[in-house]
Amino acid sequence: MRSAVDWNNVKAFVAVVRAGSISEAARSAGMSIATLSRRIDQLEHATSLKLLLRSSSGVTVTQEGASFYRATHDAQIAMDTVQRVARSLQAREAELPVRVSATETVITTLLAPRLAALKSLEHAPRIDLLVSYENADLSKREADMAIRLAEPVQETLVARKLGTIHSQLYASNDYFARRNPTTATLKQQEYLLLDDRYGDIPEVVWAREQGFTARALMLSSSTLALLEAAKRGQGIGLFPEYLARCHGLIRVDYPVSLVRPLWMVFHKSARNDPRIKQVRTWVASSVKAGLAGE
Repeated sequence: MRSAVDWNNVKAFVAVVRAGSISEAARSAGMSIATLSRRIDQLEHATSLKLLLRSSSGVTVTQEGASFYRATHDAQIAMDTVQRVARSLQAREAELPVRVSATETVITTLLAPRLAALKSLEHAPRIDLLVSYENADLSKREADMAIRLAEPVQETLVARKLGTIHSQLYASNDYFARRNPTTATLKQQEYLLLDDRYGDIPEVVWAREQGFTARALMLSSSTLALLEAAKRGQGIGLFPEYLARCHGLIRVDYPVSLVRPLWMVFHKSARNDPRIKQVRTWVASSVKAGLAGE
């Protein structure tokens, strides 16, 4: 090894490997491609290793690069822990709220109505409920915990299953009175469905396979917008049971096999944080009660 390794250069390398290209990593990190390339060059010079092979289509990690990338794992955990300890010490004078990231429907239907249960706890922490449809980066403290529909694969994160979300077709009383949808007439009904902004998620794929997307009166990335239209009798929507139940919608008699697990995710280094543990307990009980209709 020719010289000391700069940790900033290591982080640049990790970012490139995760992104799959220097340009995408530079965009995510908010730096120029030239700066990021220079950091990779400096790291390869310091380690006397060829870590990446670059081409117009992206980057390829070499065998040495793959070994080096695996070796950064424990170091990343240590650095995250140091940063979290520093934030904890700073918070002694001004305690930071515990931030929970989730979709708007989870926040408005499952968490916000049960805030009193958290407030009743002794030394209950302040809480921020962050509406997000993207996965918050818990390592960068974009949130202290998150509620997700997909189990994370990162080794630095802990996932606890909160329950299962079942989705069905629903419509309002007004729609039933005017159209009376039956299995035989569903191809002639009007639908309120999610668009593909978030990719081919199970709800989008199922509606498309059933032929309902072609009959959509409204496509939107907002579940709450679709819900409002459904409540006013504008069409049939595909909604989670807990959400439809809260808003008085009626299930359409049609088999839907959409079942998705709901996960609570937090960083390993926050496992024993007493404030976050309190919020985790409250989140788990709130979701359980909401999914059960309590």
